[in-house]
Amino acid sequence: MVDDYLSQIIKHAIEKIEKIPRSSISSLLEEIFKERKIFSLIIDFGIRRAILVVDSSCRVIFFNSFCVKFGLIFEMDGNWVLSEDFKRHFDRILGLMIANKISFYKEDIEVSSKEGISSKTLVDRIFGVECFSKDFDNFCFTVTDKTEERLNVLDKMQEDSFISLSNLVSGVAHEIKNPLSAMYLHAKILRKILEKDSFDKLDILKEVDIILSEIERLNGIVNNFMFSLKPYKISEKYENINEIVREVLDFFLPEFREKRIKVEVILDESVPMVLCDRNLMKQALINLIKNSMDAIGNKEGVIEIKTYFTSKVDNDFVVVQIKDNGVGIPDEIKA
Repeated sequence: MVDDYLSQIIKHAIEKIEKIPRSSISSLLEEIFKERKIFSLIIDFGIRRAILVVDSSCRVIFFNSFCVKFGLIFEMDGNWVLSEDFKRHFDRILGLMIANKISFYKEDIEVSSKEGISSKTLVDRIFGVECFSKDFDNFCFTVTDKTEERLNVLDKMQEDSFISLSNLVSGVAHEIKNPLSAMYLHAKILRKILEKDSFDKLDILKEVDIILSEIERLNGIVNNFMFSLKPYKISEKYENINEIVREVLDFFLPEFREKRIKVEVILDESVPMVLCDRNLMKQALINLIKNSMDAIGNKEGVIEIKTYFTSKVDNDFVVVQIKDNGVGIPDEIKA
């Protein structure tokens, strides 16, 4: 290392100072000055942070230009002293380190600092402070301006919040579309029944019940959205999953016929009861089947719905499997 080599030369020169020619001393001083200039350049510009050395009374011993830029110190009566905002934090940190014999300490602090060296405008800024001491007589502080980094984090949080809100709105729009589509379809069926010269009252009541059920579901979706920040009260009971699947299939029966979709149902009647919220389970199955229908499109498709029981080392599961012969999930939205 250059500094070790230079230290050895200086030490040797001090020991032999009386015997060293003046020209050699002059060359040595020039070398020391040159090395100090290089060191100052590195400290000032190579390291983009404030470096400050103080004693246990917070008296300034050494500093670089960033200490002035950040507003850590200012000149008073020919001396450089700590600004009040920083001194308050540094006194506390020194007291903590000395009392607990901590050789290294770091934290983020918030202070009012000048916008630049020549600026008189004070702004609230976040600084990352690290302090090191070997002997608890002198303390070396390094200070980094983290304001922009913190603002970037806040911007990222805002962006994430916006994305979450967009996803929430998209999800609600998707949820609303399903019952609206079903209501439209069953209203068309109801109209066809009523257009006939003679019709069965039970057929009408069945279609009306389905429409009312969808209106109720739609109302629930809107209410959940309005109170999405509040906890949802889940109503759990032990349910027969096969019964829920059959109810959902009855609901989709007119759409299956209209779109000429063949449904293959394989239900294991021996599966145990499942603790769940019946309405949420139906909503989940409706969404999955609707996705299958969208994936199939206008072509004649096949949807397979299967239930079965599986046991693993850590847990037991009742599985509802929904499979279709549609196009699958596009890569661009798979995530």
